[in-house]
Amino acid sequence: MSEKALLGWFSRRKESVIASKTRDHVIKIVDTCVELDKAVGAAMADDRTRAIDALHRLMLRENEADTIERELFNELTRGELESRDREDLMHLVKRIDLVADWAKVAGRNLQILIETEIFIPSELWAEYKEITKNTVDCARSLSKTVAAFGEDADGVIKGAREVNRMEHVIDDLYYRTKKALVKSTADPRVVILLNDLLAGVENASDFCKDAADILSVLVLAGR
Repeated sequence: MSEKALLGWFSRRKESVIASKTRDHVIKIVDTCVELDKAVGAAMADDRTRAIDALHRLMLRENEADTIERELFNELTRGELESRDREDLMHLVKRIDLVADWAKVAGRNLQILIETEIFIPSELWAEYKEITKNTVDCARSLSKTVAAFGEDADGVIKGAREVNRMEHVIDDLYYRTKKALVKSTADPRVVILLNDLLAGVENASDFCKDAADILSVLVLAGR
């Protein structure tokens, strides 16, 4: 089956288990990014209870994303797709799931910061809120790109470009925040955790871009 045939297959089966679960999967990863952003906002406002609640929801959404990933892999191994097409879709599913995995990593580090109650300067929280907010936008753009796959080739290309644009924005914010960390007078223990949190967010956006690039390549090759 060629890329063009794969697109047709996906389009004809838009209500199939694979197509619907792929869309469900990306919705879950958007949810993990949303909850991470809410948790950072709550931490910034010194609302520990609200922050921990958001992190709890993040972990639940990430677990749900993992479950859907396993279900998708099971479906793909016993379908009618040729091995190359199956591998393409498996790579796509894995890249999508890694967004949630890295959001969880960021969330774990944030949870330690909240539970230890170590002071973090407000200017640092502001940097993190900006980058998590943009990561939500990046994940939502990926969700729109996935929704267009098999139905609107131009929509996939447009969506992938937007994901790439957002990833570049986040990349700039990443280095800006790194600079703020270096200049900060925060406790060195805090800096280590904040750096790991930052890496988790940045990696989540990178895998949004990777997933969007796979969709773009499949569409362009199928034209």
